[in-house]
Amino acid sequence: MTHKKADLRVGIERRRAARSKEGAATLPTQNSGQNSGRPRGRVENLKPWPKGVSGNPGGRPRKQPITEAYLEVAGRTVPGDQQGCTYAQAAAERQFEAALKGSTAAAREIADRIEGKPQQRIEMTHQDDFLAGRTNEELEFFAVHGYWPDHAGNTISGDEDGGKEKLQ
Repeated sequence: MTHKKADLRVGIERRRAARSKEGAATLPTQNSGQNSGRPRGRVENLKPWPKGVSGNPGGRPRKQPITEAYLEVAGRTVPGDQQGCTYAQAAAERQFEAALKGSTAAAREIADRIEGKPQQRIEMTHQDDFLAGRTNEELEFFAVHGYWPDHAGNTISGDEDGGKEKLQ
């Protein structure tokens, strides 16, 4: 028998002797359930934020390096300009000059910046008429249950899907 095997055999015999003398209940278990004194990483130490309180109220700070650079350059005076215009004023003037020469893109950009982008109209198909005929109570019922009620307060019956008419 080698030296390592002899040491292993002695260790096993000592453990067996300790169990027989003291009983298995006194031996430490692999997970005693006791905290090691370090509070981190334990489920029982987790505490939710109170209702209405955010853990990060401002959110992650947004870095806008290009926007900040544009703002810094836009405020500078154009070198050699007799009127002392800033880059922002010079760019606006060039945009108006391009619009006067017939550039619709320049004219659209000016209008969007001054008046705001126009709202787009969205047209719905046949479901628009289908939903327009429903009452608020029917719409709320469908939102909660996923199927339409009949006028007696029951679910719609007589359909192939067992009374569960769903909006497609």
